[in-house]
Amino acid sequence: MPLTSLRNEIHNIAMHLRVQEDEERRRRACERALRARRGIEDHFESKRLARQLEDELESFG
Repeated sequence: MPLTSLRNEIHNIAMHLRVQEDEERRRRACERALRARRGIEDHFESKRLARQLEDELESFG
């Protein structure tokens, strides 16, 4: 294999690895954002349910 072909092949492999790393980094960032969004939604749902429960208990008392 000529040196130029070898150099090109190594370059192609490096670029492929970089693309894979970028895709993995984006995937992890999306997962973190989704977990954060779900955590926020859970927090507000919990607060809503607590207020609803308080209202229900006040209506009995």
